[in-house]
Amino acid sequence: MVSKWGEWKALGAISPYYHWSKCGSGGSPFISVDKSAPREDGFTTHTRSLFDWELPGSDEKGIRVTSEMVIPPYAANNSMVTTQIPNDTTLAVNTIASGEDLDTPICNEKTIIAGVIDVGIPLGHNRWRFKNGKTRLLYAWQMMAPWVLKSQKHLPFGAEFSESDINELLKKHSDEHYNGWLNEQDFNVDTGLVSFAHRQAQRGAAGHASHGAHVLDIVAGMDPLEDEDFQKHVRIIAINAPSAAVFKAAGTHLDAYMFYAIQRIADIADEVWRKNNPNLAAEQKDNPKAVKGYPIVINMSFGKQAGSKDALDEFPAKLARFVKQRERKGWSKVRFVMPVGNDNQSRCNAMLEPEKRATKKLNWRILPQDHSANYVEIWGADAENVPISISLKSPQSDVQFLDSPNPNCDHQYRDLVQDDVLVARVYLSRISLQPETGAKDTEQKGDPDRKFRYVLCVAPTYWAHLPEKQEELDPDPACDKIDPNATAPSGLWEIAVKNLSDERLQCVLSVQTDQALSPTDGVNLRSYFDDAGYEIFGADGAPLESYSYPIGGDGKVENVDIRATTPVRRHGTMNASAAHSVVARVGGYRVSDGRPAPYSATGRGRAKGEDDGTILGSDLSNGRAGAPTASFPTDDSPAHSGILAAGASNGSVVAMRGTSFSSAQGARALIKLLLKGQASKTGKQMLYLAAQGAENKRKYPINYDMGLIDVLGGGRIDRPDKQNVRRF
Repeated sequence: MVSKWGEWKALGAISPYYHWSKCGSGGSPFISVDKSAPREDGFTTHTRSLFDWELPGSDEKGIRVTSEMVIPPYAANNSMVTTQIPNDTTLAVNTIASGEDLDTPICNEKTIIAGVIDVGIPLGHNRWRFKNGKTRLLYAWQMMAPWVLKSQKHLPFGAEFSESDINELLKKHSDEHYNGWLNEQDFNVDTGLVSFAHRQAQRGAAGHASHGAHVLDIVAGMDPLEDEDFQKHVRIIAINAPSAAVFKAAGTHLDAYMFYAIQRIADIADEVWRKNNPNLAAEQKDNPKAVKGYPIVINMSFGKQAGSKDALDEFPAKLARFVKQRERKGWSKVRFVMPVGNDNQSRCNAMLEPEKRATKKLNWRILPQDHSANYVEIWGADAENVPISISLKSPQSDVQFLDSPNPNCDHQYRDLVQDDVLVARVYLSRISLQPETGAKDTEQKGDPDRKFRYVLCVAPTYWAHLPEKQEELDPDPACDKIDPNATAPSGLWEIAVKNLSDERLQCVLSVQTDQALSPTDGVNLRSYFDDAGYEIFGADGAPLESYSYPIGGDGKVENVDIRATTPVRRHGTMNASAAHSVVARVGGYRVSDGRPAPYSATGRGRAKGEDDGTILGSDLSNGRAGAPTASFPTDDSPAHSGILAAGASNGSVVAMRGTSFSSAQGARALIKLLLKGQASKTGKQMLYLAAQGAENKRKYPINYDMGLIDVLGGGRIDRPDKQNVRRF
């Protein structure tokens, strides 16, 4: 087999994941991207900009990001927008009628907005309806619903339903009675939630369990006959986001969809506040210190594994800007809650520290019959010089270290071709700290605000279900253009890092996320680092965790993660989308004995490497977070995995596990604290203080000096919501 690396080629400031998906294996490679040129294949993520400095005196606020593309399925597209301005879809505020109109939800001055961004949220579930049968939802955006369902000109894709829209449909499908029996199947079809029209359509809520239903029930669900004050004060804005079939298995377009959803929640909440407070809004217009708007809590049970895990990533940078600009304009705080992730035992994180002029190697196991591409990110300091050379060796190729990249180009790539088939590509980018974050790094050498990033992309190892005609091809989770012969070999790939400098260096490697939140017809098999020194199981045969538990008689725990000689670590597996200071990060624990959930990801942030076993250690510069904020239950007991909450249908209760649901509990805990009047602090501060208070009441509390803080955060908080169904 003949293997050959191509030359370095320049690339525009575009996501490697997007570039590979459009012109990777089976696609038509292009050298550079003109981001100002019109595109026919998607939207630039450019939401209405309410905070942009370029608009002096404007009362607009928003998120602006231009390095990603949103590519909704054809059926969800606003054809009017894509025809007129394919390169820029601007989300305008949906016009809300006057206070007497049904389209203007009536809210009181103590209202708190619960924003939930998830998949498979049924809008008619009785857990978010009032006693009279009407909905507690203010608005819902079904991102993947057919645009023609409502043909709303202000939306670039999907369909949006107001409170009155939902109530009318509830009445229509309940025999003209809000409290009548709801024909949920027809209701879900009419609201665009369930569709079998194409592969990328939403249909998760057609089953007995739904991720979004479970999450929303925990965040803001309530028995309609109980706690009327909570129902009255906590109003909901739901965004049904696309599944991984749309935003891609590696989260290629995930951030872009999240930005749209966040902006829409804030826009709607602020406009509802204006309509409910016309006089107050006018009085406060000239007072920049006055706080306008309802408090907003947004739960996002999404994330990715690979990334810089600090403010050099675009997602936290844009969130930081959003929060600061909103505060500058005098609007209420938006508090974000996200899960730490479930990758603790996935062998997806490693730290290589080659000495001067030395080489370190790591095996990367890619599985057979994997329908999705596989990715590894390598991050390091000193972006100007890029003091390392890397080698990516397939099971059939020889070791070949790549020569130095072009020093005058911030973004470039090289291809690995085997027998005339493109099987892999290496991208190099020099990443700068986003200026709006305000985070600074004073400890790193060289330019503190720039790092280098390699992204290693390997083609799928198998294509399946290819249609006979190209025009019938539905975009694949890995690449939009498919060549059935363009597959990579499965097996043991080898990554090597050569230190070109005269001092020890640290490189952090992460396998990118490769999973779906809802079923698709693709088989996404997660690759992993395969190192002989990594201990998978403990002496008792159970999967090994980050720390020993229960706490010993001396009040200490053992860091079992660094016991073996291996660069692969559980420390550092925290969700890259949440591993920063803008959001509250929530982990999971087991109710029966307080043990950390074995899958709940672990942070890293000890300067001398006491947590991750590295020589050079770590630090919390550039806004990076080293540990979860707090932990909530994700399992009831060893025999009862998961926790109970709403299923997809009225009256159903199911058990689901994962830190998505601890994150939802964190959002509800914040809402309850806000109802008590604690509105001055950030969500992260509020949850951390609550966690410390709850932990101090336990028989064996954790403290900062114990390693368990890296996986449990400030402490373990009891479940804040109430379920009337007990487990057997």
